[in-house]
Amino acid sequence: MKESVGAEENSLNTFSKAAPWISRVILLLSTAIFIMISIQPVAHPAATAASQGIAFTSSLGATVFRVSFGGFPLGCAVFLVYCLISSRRTLTGLILSVLVLGTLLVVRIYGMEVDSSVQQNMPLVKPEIVLVAIVLIGVAIEIGRQRNNR
Repeated sequence: MKESVGAEENSLNTFSKAAPWISRVILLLSTAIFIMISIQPVAHPAATAASQGIAFTSSLGATVFRVSFGGFPLGCAVFLVYCLISSRRTLTGLILSVLVLGTLLVVRIYGMEVDSSVQQNMPLVKPEIVLVAIVLIGVAIEIGRQRNNR
């Protein structure tokens, strides 16, 4: 009996040492995804828009697209980098990430229904659900870690 208790304590101790790194790796993954989302719209708005069936009728349209589809995710990425710098802000970054990604997923699902674009959007929905789940796991790990440190 003592051996199983010792093994449990050892595995919990190992997990508690790894938990901050697991949370930060998840936050880093989310940061990288926001950066990747922003690169093409910022660098090549017309080509990026055209690949999704969007055409600009003015240069203002290109700027609005660049700001909306590139600037917002890039701004989120910058904030997530800020959160990565300090372990005290890891939970804040994870929460921002899950809120933004979850909101985007809900809006995508709504758009799929309203715009009758289910087939075109399904390849994006599955990875988005997985990403939201991974970030939620990071949130749970970080909340548990912070409770144990009190």
